[in-house]
Amino acid sequence: MLNPVFVSRSYFCLDKTFSGKTGLGYLGRTIIWIKDKLKSVAIDALAYALFFVAARTVIFSSTHSFKKKCSAARVENSRLILQSLGGKELSLKMPDGHQISAMYLNSSACLEVLINKGAQKDNLQLTQEQVQEILWIPQDKQDLLHLVDRLGLTLKQHNGRDYVALGIPKNSSQIDSTHVISELNKANAGTVIYAPGSGHIFEFRRKTIGTFLVGYGMNMLVFNYSQTGRSEGKISEQATYENVEAAYEYLKKVKKLSNHKILGYGHCMGAGPILHLASKHSISTLVDRAPINMGTFAQLRLITLCKLPPFLYFLTDWVKPVMENCFRYANDERIAHVKGCLALIEATHDAMIPAEYIQNLFDLAKSAKSKVKLTLESDHDADLCGNDELLRLDLGKFLTEAQIIGY
Repeated sequence: MLNPVFVSRSYFCLDKTFSGKTGLGYLGRTIIWIKDKLKSVAIDALAYALFFVAARTVIFSSTHSFKKKCSAARVENSRLILQSLGGKELSLKMPDGHQISAMYLNSSACLEVLINKGAQKDNLQLTQEQVQEILWIPQDKQDLLHLVDRLGLTLKQHNGRDYVALGIPKNSSQIDSTHVISELNKANAGTVIYAPGSGHIFEFRRKTIGTFLVGYGMNMLVFNYSQTGRSEGKISEQATYENVEAAYEYLKKVKKLSNHKILGYGHCMGAGPILHLASKHSISTLVDRAPINMGTFAQLRLITLCKLPPFLYFLTDWVKPVMENCFRYANDERIAHVKGCLALIEATHDAMIPAEYIQNLFDLAKSAKSKVKLTLESDHDADLCGNDELLRLDLGKFLTEAQIIGY
């Protein structure tokens, strides 16, 4: 069996021997032609042989600890929590007939559940000009406190009382004690299509769901890719595109939403299918800690996991072309065609996605209606937004300007 590293270095030597020379003659040109053909065949063969490994990487990478702490029982418990908040389970049909598991969550229904458990909606005067909509969380309501914790909602304090912020602060003229403005915005709240990163199923991302559902008052359509969670079918790059497209069609045909009320949110690998969707439809887009493409990402990840010193990076030369033959996700090409409002998030402690990747994608988004780059004080796999108050406010501002926030 061909050693991919040997093959890669052999091609490199041939390149050094023959490239850049003139008058090589028939033999030299023939050797270069054979080398190029062999390289293509070798990469195709490796991609075919390693597709299962690549698929497992897409589905399960970064989840060794995730698999240990998220047993089937815990995943089921997470699903029940989301259902208790009004989550409606769905099955979305794919072009080849298989179905993927999904869930639609309505922010108004979720808020009603929290209020029925003892939460109290109110306005908190921050300054003379600014008011923050909040939910008081009584400390003696254990069921409510447990649910708030399960959703990852950050508790703040005012005069010894706990509360959860709803949306971002507004001018006093925008809101009154009857919540008329808030309820009007709630009726026009946008809906998030959430495409999780590699190795994650939506049941595992309750805290990210809580950020949008409660923190920003937005509805959510979450799903599991083909071959993950309860979904049928086989994972592939094309399958993930079809998964996201099916979610989009559900919102358009069943929920009767217009494009400007849809936010495509993709974390890491999930940015690939979301950008594919956004390049065809003028929706708002949130790209979170995303690679330029999966080939580059896979190569960097292997270098990081193996802790290779720089002089041994060449040992991974074969990873990028092989991965791109399996799962490419050309985010750098697709983002140039995004026409809606766009936000990109980078993380300060992200060992997988260098800040340069996010800046590169930001620079390439020349057709976006508006664009902003945000920073999360965390690592690659952390939920959104956590305890990062600055990101919560900045992301809320983006959602407000895109006219899709629910508060």
